[in-house]
Amino acid sequence: MRQVLVFTILLSPFVAPGQGMHVHHAFSNVCQGYMYYDEPVDSVVWSTGAVGPELFNVPPGNYGFTAYVNGQVVNQGNPVVEEVGWNFFLVADPYSYPGHAFISVTLEVPHCVSQIFTDVCCHPDPAQTNIVVYQDGMEYPTTDVPIWITEDGDCNGCSSVNCDYGLALFLAPPGHEYTIGVNDATCAGLVMADTSVIANSCANLQLLTEVVDASPGQMDGTITFVEAVPDPTEPYPIEAPVSGTVQLIQMPDGVLMGEFPNATTAQWTGLPTGEYVLYFIPDQPCQPHTVPVLVGTATGLGDVKPVSTLRLFPTVADHSIQLASTVSSPIHLRITDVRGRMVMNQRIPAGPFSVEHLTPGMYGVLAEQDGSVLRTRFIKR
Repeated sequence: MRQVLVFTILLSPFVAPGQGMHVHHAFSNVCQGYMYYDEPVDSVVWSTGAVGPELFNVPPGNYGFTAYVNGQVVNQGNPVVEEVGWNFFLVADPYSYPGHAFISVTLEVPHCVSQIFTDVCCHPDPAQTNIVVYQDGMEYPTTDVPIWITEDGDCNGCSSVNCDYGLALFLAPPGHEYTIGVNDATCAGLVMADTSVIANSCANLQLLTEVVDASPGQMDGTITFVEAVPDPTEPYPIEAPVSGTVQLIQMPDGVLMGEFPNATTAQWTGLPTGEYVLYFIPDQPCQPHTVPVLVGTATGLGDVKPVSTLRLFPTVADHSIQLASTVSSPIHLRITDVRGRMVMNQRIPAGPFSVEHLTPGMYGVLAEQDGSVLRTRFIKR
């Protein structure tokens, strides 16, 4: 006789904690949280002592509940009321136009945090939301800058909530600190970004080069890109050491003689006499810079210059600079500012000379004495 074994399995209904629970999160101290339980039950008892399906005006935190039907517990949970508000994401991107920085900003209000039944108690209205930009603590005229606010009406299943807003601030002048705020008339008033962004300046970036001229009729000239030196007197100068892409262009035909990416120094050898342009594109957000370089003479008749016997010190000064030499003949001194304008052009004896009349900043120096040449720079504080 075949024996039949019968197993009886009791299936209890599985109820996830918090099923049927709707949560409205507090918005940056403007409005309090709110919860309600929407399943058909006899009563809901909250950890605060309140009884009923709804819990009003609660600050951020966890709130336990127990739901009853016919005196039996049918559901329990410990939902959380979060405090939400504006989130800011600021990025300073590489230049989009020489002399300007591109700053992109994304604004969002987080919600729909992991459950479909969560929301925020205040939904910012894009029509009542204005972007405010501050430059070094002063309000920036945003009417001069292309700005747009975009709305994403579908955020993780909560199609009735506006949550994503965007701002693009183009062509901001470098050398400043920018802080972004949102004037939210719907919910939170004026809210400033937690972080600011620096648009670095390299307006006075100086490219230092050393040149060994070619012998007459030979291709033995050398151009060395020594370094790119920021002007420390600028507000928010580009950070040193400055790396970038260095190119050498032979003029007048614009022939590329070579390129060094991500370089802080570079050198080209085997060059004939002629005119060249050194082109430097910083890796950091900053505009490119160029400097003309002459190897001997453009006619190819240049002679090798003697090794320089000149020295200049200090390289940072308030009042005077010293030119030292091993000979006593006059020195032809030319000083240019960072824009290439001549600010001093005269013959002086070796020794100290005053720079008190110069405005603070970086200056280039070309000193010549009996065929010896010194190319260098100094900073006037």
